[in-house]
Amino acid sequence: MFQKLFSVIALSALLVSFSFANDLLAKLSNGAVSDNSVGVKILSLDEMKEVRGGYGLFQNSTGDSVFVFQNMNLGTTKLNQIGVVVGLTSYEKDNKVSCGFGGDGCLNSLYTNKQAYRDFVAIADPNRGEFLAVTATKTTVVGAFGIPQVKFSNGGMIVGINGDTIYKIRNATATNKVAQEVLKYIGNDLNRILITQFK
Repeated sequence: MFQKLFSVIALSALLVSFSFANDLLAKLSNGAVSDNSVGVKILSLDEMKEVRGGYGLFQNSTGDSVFVFQNMNLGTTKLNQIGVVVGLTSYEKDNKVSCGFGGDGCLNSLYTNKQAYRDFVAIADPNRGEFLAVTATKTTVVGAFGIPQVKFSNGGMIVGINGDTIYKIRNATATNKVAQEVLKYIGNDLNRILITQFK
């Protein structure tokens, strides 16, 4: 009797806790990425055990993965630039392979994975403390008759990280394979953040 009652209470508590846990990924990334974003796959327990590699996004000590690089007003012009910092996992560094954005495992013997690693390191070498930042920029210029004109662009830069401080080392193009792949998955999310949070 008590065991059945305890089972019913435990099951009810579990269901209630899941109903309040809306979108954990959106909460952790401050809305930058959600469970419904393109490229996000919810893994089963067996799939989680098989995960190896896949470059991902850095987070600061508060768990944010989207960083503000510039937020300034220059007369009638506003410039807002946000972005994400992309890095290799320890699996990728140790095996000198690149598994792709959020990759769920890759073979370290495939030529394409080794070449992808060489391409990544040619852009930003983590052994020298370099990381690729993929950015989205919103420029608002007040035009004729006071009507604001908004322009969006994507870019890249090589940054260094010191604690929670990110500093620019040099420019990079957003046309490289890694930047294009990251923008494919989260570019729209970055632009949405610029539209909703930087007015």
